[in-house]
Amino acid sequence: MWFTVRKSNAMKTQSVIEMRSDTGQCMISHQQESAALGTQPSISMDSTQGEQTRLVCRSEGWSPVPEVIWRDRGGNDVTSLSNTTVQSNSQGLDDVSSYIKIKQQSNVFSCLVRSKTPKLDGEYKLHISRLLLLLLLLLLLLLLLLLISPLCCTGDMTLDPDTAHPLLILSVDGKQVRRGETRQDLPDNPEKFDYRSCVVGREGFTSGRHYWQVQVGEDTDWRLGVIRKSAQRKGGFSLAPKLGYWTLKWYGDEFFAGTALETLLPESLKPQKLGLYLDYEERQLSFYNVETKSHIYTFTDMVFNTNEELYPFFYTWDNNIDLVLECPVTNPNPNPNPDPVSAGD
Repeated sequence: MWFTVRKSNAMKTQSVIEMRSDTGQCMISHQQESAALGTQPSISMDSTQGEQTRLVCRSEGWSPVPEVIWRDRGGNDVTSLSNTTVQSNSQGLDDVSSYIKIKQQSNVFSCLVRSKTPKLDGEYKLHISRLLLLLLLLLLLLLLLLLISPLCCTGDMTLDPDTAHPLLILSVDGKQVRRGETRQDLPDNPEKFDYRSCVVGREGFTSGRHYWQVQVGEDTDWRLGVIRKSAQRKGGFSLAPKLGYWTLKWYGDEFFAGTALETLLPESLKPQKLGLYLDYEERQLSFYNVETKSHIYTFTDMVFNTNEELYPFFYTWDNNIDLVLECPVTNPNPNPNPDPVSAGD
């Protein structure tokens, strides 16, 4: 008895029951290993090794073992200088940890974690009836209409005029905002900003993963990110994480992450369109340059109360350019970009 096993198909014999001396019958079980994409990678600094500080990149829940690539500020591959370990977790998936030693003056590194799952190389033949072909064409047309429709989002995101500073001018559809020349006479309420020209999204998030984009264009003074519901809104104060603000800031010709002591970012990372990716359960907020599909910065260990609402946050002091909110996505793929997620320090 002979069995032919193709290269891309793993098969094993479960049992063979002899019926006659010259004929056999068997059951074949096809086992196909399913691929699993891990969590968004995170980078932390470890200085417990003595003489030299190191950056540690971690990601969990992969199958099969992913590829880890390190790059320096100039985009050069420095993976050969790193050390990577893999451990299986209780779910039978792989957790990867990789570290690279750095000098004190080094300031920007990125860690890319991506799947190494190959494409299947088997041959497939598909026989489609005319009726089925017609149905497929109709489905494709429907999908195309959904892609080009302005109502492409099931969870539509708009700006909340009740929170907007009186100087801000919002569009009728709640998708655009800019600073006006004169202060509007509007009723005050506890949610409204009265000192900084800020506004937040109408709907807050209490769970899940969320991704949205903001067209910043040539706006010369903006801050974008997320705030918690309990964050201060009245008076002048620092837009810092300890007060419930996690933001990126562009002012003049300088780019900052709104950490406790603002972190200066390379000007080359400044986007025309900014992507924001919030993972509520992981308490992480990541920023991406949509055009270049590159990672800019990630806030980790965000501090907020259990089930506390988090709101998209917008600030602008430019009265010539609108900030434009684009179609959001609820519970997106952990990697909102086609390219592998890259996490920086």
